[in-house]
Amino acid sequence: MANLVNLESVSHAFGTRVLLDGVSLGVGAGEKQRIAERALAELPGQGTILLDSGTTTLALARLLTNDLGLAVVTNSVAIAAVLSDHPDLQLHLLGGQVRTRTGAAVGSWVERALSGTCIDVAFLGTNGFSLDRGMTTPDLAEADAKRAMVAASRRRIVLADASKAGLSHFQRFADVEEVSLLITDSRLDDETTEAFDNAGMEVARA
Repeated sequence: MANLVNLESVSHAFGTRVLLDGVSLGVGAGEKQRIAERALAELPGQGTILLDSGTTTLALARLLTNDLGLAVVTNSVAIAAVLSDHPDLQLHLLGGQVRTRTGAAVGSWVERALSGTCIDVAFLGTNGFSLDRGMTTPDLAEADAKRAMVAASRRRIVLADASKAGLSHFQRFADVEEVSLLITDSRLDDETTEAFDNAGMEVARA
């Protein structure tokens, strides 16, 4: 697959592991950790998963154990650093322009690589989710990368804390019905949860 880098041992290549492994989960760290722990139940027994760039997906990456034997595709420099010393996980880093703000690789290289990739389960981040606008993000390049992830994936799971509920940003990358499962936290109210369920997107509150 073009522009997909197989990382067998990259953790010390630039001496950045300590810095990247210490990335803070930011506001709502407790909720993000619980969401990540709930997401472990959605891992396939075998095959390929994708971890989108983001703090909640980073929390999930930190929980992955070496014995899972999965192939992991990511566009996140931080996630790649966390997983690069797991020799029984086949790690693939999507290449492209890395955004300073998020550490996410974006651009046509990412999109071309994903066009030839078959993902069993994608774990995606979002800046906002709403019933009428779906999953949204403010950055055009990140939205394009996320759309390519959605297209490449058989099952799409969004990891997002409840503070993002009802928010809509500049770019939509997935409609509600394209998402198999939203894992959020217990602050999401019953009415909103039921509305998403009725629209065809399962919701799990951790």
